[in-house]
Amino acid sequence: MKQCLIPKVIKKGHSSAWETDQLSKIVDVHSGRDYKSLKSGSIPVYGTGGYMLSVDDSLSDVDAIGIGRKGTIDNPQFLIAPFWTVDTLFFLTAKKDPNCQIKC
Repeated sequence: MKQCLIPKVIKKGHSSAWETDQLSKIVDVHSGRDYKSLKSGSIPVYGTGGYMLSVDDSLSDVDAIGIGRKGTIDNPQFLIAPFWTVDTLFFLTAKKDPNCQIKC
């Protein structure tokens, strides 16, 4: 069952209700991978602590939000494409055509 919420603080002049839903309806979740077999290059590699080094291949050519698997989950990172992430950093990309008009 979907639940509608009226936020206590909203943008001035905006009074619509918010609807809770699954995050998976608007973003795709991707896992990082090991980079050690890659050659040195210009593509940044990110881990939970941020930038690590640069390699010659990318995991994503789309900007994303990086979320740590453990320890740094409360410190998301904006990742500018192209980039590579290690296996401790998930990254979220927007779905191609999310339905942004949510109504109660």
